[in-house]
Amino acid sequence: MKAGGLHLSATPKVDLETTILFLVTNHSAKRMWFEVGTRATSVRRTPLVKPGGTDRFYYVFRVRGTVPF
Repeated sequence: MKAGGLHLSATPKVDLETTILFLVTNHSAKRMWFEVGTRATSVRRTPLVKPGGTDRFYYVFRVRGTVPF
């Protein structure tokens, strides 16, 4: 699945209180960040990732339903 330059190896199906480790690689030519969640679900964002750089962070799903990223 690709969305906004994002590639997922699988579509995650999660229950409440599930923790997922996101490994993020910036394939663009600009410094960018990766963000998960909304104001209602709590937003987690990586620091700016340089072109070709990687970062990782954990996100705990506390709301049932879809969470944008």
